[in-house]
Amino acid sequence: MPTSIAILLPVLNRPHRVKALLRSLRDADEEGITTNPVFVCSDGDTRQIAAVKAAGLEPLILYSPGRGEYARKTNLATQTIEDEWLFMGADDLHFHPGWAPACLDEHERTGCLVIGTNDLGNSAVMAGRHSTHSLVHRDYLAFGTIDEPGKLLCDRYDHNSVDVEFWETAKARGQAAFAADAHVEHLHRLWGKASFDATYRKGTRNATADKRLYLQRRRLWARQVAVK
Repeated sequence: MPTSIAILLPVLNRPHRVKALLRSLRDADEEGITTNPVFVCSDGDTRQIAAVKAAGLEPLILYSPGRGEYARKTNLATQTIEDEWLFMGADDLHFHPGWAPACLDEHERTGCLVIGTNDLGNSAVMAGRHSTHSLVHRDYLAFGTIDEPGKLLCDRYDHNSVDVEFWETAKARGQAAFAADAHVEHLHRLWGKASFDATYRKGTRNATADKRLYLQRRRLWARQVAVK
């Protein structure tokens, strides 16, 4: 039976990344797996909206307040799509052939609803201890964050640590598995794969507050019982 994956791409002020990202996704296409890129924009993302339309796609335009933009765009997008699987992406990714089958194989092997990908940069990710960008089965949406069912990501973070909470919560629930051969390369400036742009600068400014929030919240899932 064909598998459908919505590739959620909350835009982060990088219109120049649209065409290259789509090219890598197309080059990684696999028979029997349909990937549907969804560029999630707020109405003020005018340059990104123009770039997505120039690539022949219609962006998903949603109202999204400034703080917690990545999480809010992701959460709002999950309410509008019907695909079996959701990939929690971003605009600084490069998809390698075989990534999707590797994720689905790991799901079949473990039964887990959250499958981590290998970003080819972060040592914790490559060792399987973390996942920055994960494939999520839509059945997991009902669980949501540890204290807000139905909301996939905690939007109290500005940006940093939101992925850490998501992954640690899924692990605490017994729902996280890492697919080492699912290569979705994170073209992050920390790995020397991008310039230090405005979005990365903003993340640096807010990293301390986000880490403080994470440390305050992690007790919420520390004793979570697995939900296999």
